[in-house]
Amino acid sequence: MSKKQEQEPEYKDFIEKKPQVVMKVNSRQMELLSEHILITQNLGKREQMTVKEIHELYWDEKEKKHGKTLKTIYRYMDLLEEQGIVQVAGHRKPKGSHLTEKLYSRKATVYFEEEAKPTKWWTEEEGIKQLETIWKVGKKYFGMEEEKMKDFANVIGSYFGEREIIILELLEMIEEDKELAEELKGISIMDFKSIFSMISMIKAYSKEGAVREKLDELI
Repeated sequence: MSKKQEQEPEYKDFIEKKPQVVMKVNSRQMELLSEHILITQNLGKREQMTVKEIHELYWDEKEKKHGKTLKTIYRYMDLLEEQGIVQVAGHRKPKGSHLTEKLYSRKATVYFEEEAKPTKWWTEEEGIKQLETIWKVGKKYFGMEEEKMKDFANVIGSYFGEREIIILELLEMIEEDKELAEELKGISIMDFKSIFSMISMIKAYSKEGAVREKLDELI
């Protein structure tokens, strides 16, 4: 057998769809992303996979068997496709066979949780209780005066108002920067939220931010 024959691939992949860059997901999709994180994270790393390859993710070396049946994996993929989390990206044609296998990919490179319609939660009953607790700790730590409570609530409100704008700016930036999106693919949605929260907090409390001015006056 020649070296050329030895190196011939056992199959050929035909890719018809690529993931979109950023996709907002609802609460149901969030549940599925969390429940099937093994699948979605590996699809982020490997881009496209067949059901049989996904099935191998569930191989238990200690037990010497798969933790899920192939039938179960097919059911998972049907559900994830139906809910818009994965897509059929193309097909794989094994060498010397007329049969093909579906190739699945993530629907998006980066998933981002679609938050409920913003509300001034700190002005509502539960929010006021939460704010009072934060105030008790903050007042002691920063040595703030009791009459500063209203100003403290305003700082919180200003932060969340700016945070919403900053997150939209970050999403737009990632959609335009394909290289950055590639670097972010495969990370969990919770890690993604943590990154956004940290950056938005730094920006909101930066020297040029309106929140910083109010905070300086307060403490």
